[in-house]
Amino acid sequence: MNFLDFFGYLSSVIILISLTMSSIIKLRVINTFGSLLFTIYGFIVGSIPTAFLNLGIVIINIYYLYKILKKKNEFKLIETTSDSESFKHFYDLNNKELKEIFGNFSINKEDKIFFMTRNHNTAGILIGEMEKELLKIKVDYVIKEYRDFKLGSYFFNENTSDLTVKGIKKVYCESLNSKHKEYLEQIGFEKVNNNLFEKIL
Repeated sequence: MNFLDFFGYLSSVIILISLTMSSIIKLRVINTFGSLLFTIYGFIVGSIPTAFLNLGIVIINIYYLYKILKKKNEFKLIETTSDSESFKHFYDLNNKELKEIFGNFSINKEDKIFFMTRNHNTAGILIGEMEKELLKIKVDYVIKEYRDFKLGSYFFNENTSDLTVKGIKKVYCESLNSKHKEYLEQIGFEKVNNNLFEKIL
């Protein structure tokens, strides 16, 4: 296999990888890179239709990425209960991953439960136990399509009033999951010890 063949195969693999992304932004970014390589490959081997097709894909991807990034997101925190049909449905759909990230947690009648929505779509749930003005987070879960830190950054940093208006002044979370720990630090939680993180609102 010569370098040119390798270049063509590499472009194809990158495009294929892009189609496995659950995030539309990641899909378009990786796909743009793969299509750009394929455009170069097409021009090098003299396949003008291949080059122009992929150049068109690059332009389309850049256009839609611009629209996505320019669009102002709308976030909302909606309080619900553990016995609501909408919560039960969401929980059942994501039960496996919830247990992988947060272990075997229990939900009590007194717990605060919120849906986190983004552009009118249910993007995640926040479950916590109230201790006066402190919310002990049991679950802070966002579905894969919305895992770009924007929900956490919005509710815990940019617009904490959605939580403070409910009497919550401070939140803390115990986590044993490495990816969840990274997320907590990314959105501004302070590390108290190896597994405990807190945030003053």
